[in-house]
Amino acid sequence: MDRTECLNEISFNVARLLGLHYPENRLKDLERLVLSAAKELKREENVETINTWLREYQLPTDELLILSEHLRVGETYFFREETALSLFREVIIPQIIKQCQDKDKHIRIWSAGCSSGEEPYTLAMILHECIPDMNKWNISILATDISLLALNKAIHGKYTSWSFRQTDQAIKDKYFIARGKEWEVIPEIKKMVTFARLNLADDSYDAAASNSDHMDMIFCRNVLMYFTPEKASAAGLRFFNSLVDKGWFISSQVELSEEYFSPFKRINFDKGIFYQKAPKPASANHFNFFDTKLIEIEEPAKYIPGSISLPKPIHQVAEALEQLSEKANSHDPEKLFYKGHYQQCADQCLKVFHKTPDNVKNLLLLIKSYANIGKLEEAKTWSEKLLTTQKLSTDSYQFIATIFSELGDYVSAESALKKALYLDHNNVSALLAMGNVMKRQGKTQGASRSFEKANEILEMMDHDAPIPGFEGLTAGRVKEMLGLYIK
Repeated sequence: MDRTECLNEISFNVARLLGLHYPENRLKDLERLVLSAAKELKREENVETINTWLREYQLPTDELLILSEHLRVGETYFFREETALSLFREVIIPQIIKQCQDKDKHIRIWSAGCSSGEEPYTLAMILHECIPDMNKWNISILATDISLLALNKAIHGKYTSWSFRQTDQAIKDKYFIARGKEWEVIPEIKKMVTFARLNLADDSYDAAASNSDHMDMIFCRNVLMYFTPEKASAAGLRFFNSLVDKGWFISSQVELSEEYFSPFKRINFDKGIFYQKAPKPASANHFNFFDTKLIEIEEPAKYIPGSISLPKPIHQVAEALEQLSEKANSHDPEKLFYKGHYQQCADQCLKVFHKTPDNVKNLLLLIKSYANIGKLEEAKTWSEKLLTTQKLSTDSYQFIATIFSELGDYVSAESALKKALYLDHNNVSALLAMGNVMKRQGKTQGASRSFEKANEILEMMDHDAPIPGFEGLTAGRVKEMLGLYIK
């Protein structure tokens, strides 16, 4: 067996044991990492010996732990991916507070793949800010990871400045204690989180035994994108079963997948897509497709990380949401769209169209409304009309391309993306979308050019610069994920 065959078999067994996927373009990385693991285990450092070792059906626990330490990806920081955290503050917490008014006040959260603890501690801090009577609530935050090294760091709760690159100084002052060049999480926040080791790729773990059942919400971000499709789908189903009815599943925006998360209902919030466990299986033809904040409208005040106090007490935020709900019978299409009344919004948009047929913003709202209620053919018809009569923005061309792609019309999707890239030829998100559309058509050379172009742009950018459309992820991080993202 030659070196490449050995590495391919090693990749297969790493996927079997840990769920981690190393495609052809990352075999060199895999080789470097498994050789490093072999060195620590005092095994012979060559791929043939490692291949024989990994053929064992189940590795001893200590060896599996060391292998996972060398292969894991654990880059994280506090207050990461603001859109998800805004959903947590503005929708999920008020929803739970309202549901628990006459019941036991409890919240159960699972941070799956918590790495060194920044995510679960962030959630604890937000809860501490948003719930005024914390002492009356039974709050449980379970944080799990496969890495004992990462969990050990999380339990100690000490972090360097790199973990605070999205954190305001006021947050550090309130929730951390300076320890030389490090900051330690205060005991009040530490005690809200329980850490435990769990391999999400292990099909045999028991939710009740691991205390990961009956969850109100699960955060699993930037983890499943490293799994094989089979392991990711299995994990998605286990997450679904671990949630209570109407519980929330929060993934990273680069991990969105109908294949992995098909049992869930898709929910849009502030240009992000999230998942909720519907009491009954969601209709295959009814899904929320695009952002609910296409147009600026009056909304409840937002809590901004670092401001410490909510602009409004949480009960006032909940009341504001109720007031918006009462206005849902408005004839204002923007407000109807924001509240999720997509059919009524479409009806009003049609009335506006008859008066002002060249109103681009109204037509975009009409198209998004049809898409959100599963009427993709109607959305496509209006998209085609809009494309022939108006010049659009890069973002608008991209979302129309998404509609065409959903219907399998990759030729039209490619055409729309060409227009998007004509306006902004350095748009990484559009380049990746173009690569995927061309790949679907079998245009492998064109797809490769798009992916290579995206990679070149990322190479020229500052490693820590955030990339639009990737939820605050940096250029360095997106470049690292590029091979997995295009898969």
